[in-house]
Amino acid sequence: MVKETFLEDFILTMNECGFDVAEESLDDELQYDSLQFVSTMVSIEEKYGITIPDDYMLGEGLDTARDFINMVYLLKETEDEKQ
Repeated sequence: MVKETFLEDFILTMNECGFDVAEESLDDELQYDSLQFVSTMVSIEEKYGITIPDDYMLGEGLDTARDFINMVYLLKETEDEKQ
């Protein structure tokens, strides 16, 4: 299933960025500093071939891993519609 593969891949990406994320903890609040946040955003951009708009770079509304997943889905959908 594509979503399962994406989820597993995304969890791995978040763990590589220093977060302790598992499928059971997607809704737990993440603790990060500004450097870790920016590093994570860059990793997500590179991994998923998306451009994250500046308004997301404030970190508002990105409190959990699920928030990051929703952001990626939304941006990928938007970019797919442009093509």
